[in-house]
Amino acid sequence: MPAFVAVTANIVSELFVSPGMASPSFFQTNVNGPVPETMVLKLAVVPGQLVKLINALALTEACVARGVPIFGICRGLQEMNVAFGGSLHPEIREIPGRMNHRMPRLENGEIHPDPTVVFADRHDVHLTPGGAFASLLGCETIRVNSLHGQGILEPGARVVIEGIAEDGTIEAIRIADAASFALGVQWHAEYDPQRNPINRKLFEAFGEALKTHQRTG
Repeated sequence: MPAFVAVTANIVSELFVSPGMASPSFFQTNVNGPVPETMVLKLAVVPGQLVKLINALALTEACVARGVPIFGICRGLQEMNVAFGGSLHPEIREIPGRMNHRMPRLENGEIHPDPTVVFADRHDVHLTPGGAFASLLGCETIRVNSLHGQGILEPGARVVIEGIAEDGTIEAIRIADAASFALGVQWHAEYDPQRNPINRKLFEAFGEALKTHQRTG
């Protein structure tokens, strides 16, 4: 799913839900040697990939600076982190002790055809007690889906870690001192929010922040 940006004369809200991975040139780090050339080439041939990423980083900073609600999902969380100076690991499962966070596949390597399998909850996320997510969701442990290869390595200067998976992978963040809703999640919260109570609460909160911004911004 592409990143969607709602725009009037000014930006009124931003929802980042993106496939793929951010360009290694923005990682700010070199993990276990050079980033694999195959990964660089894979990203380089995607039309508009670099321009899209640059725009996403600029929009993230602009939204936070203006108090515009922003909700980053999967790569959107990663772009929020990079926008504030953080780094990413290109393949989180290669870090010792980490699980494979990529989507389920068939034995032949093809993506599983059943979306209920692909988007099934796969691991717990432990939320910071008293933090933004725990307060919003009314609990300190949730269970989420997992469909990503990259992950946050080092958080950016204003990135506050709010949720961590069982294996230590960062799954939920907020931007410190943001004037409005500025949260990011590593799982695909856009999947089935009508029936998933965790994802529904996140989108309801994002919607309320948008309404407030439209009234007062």
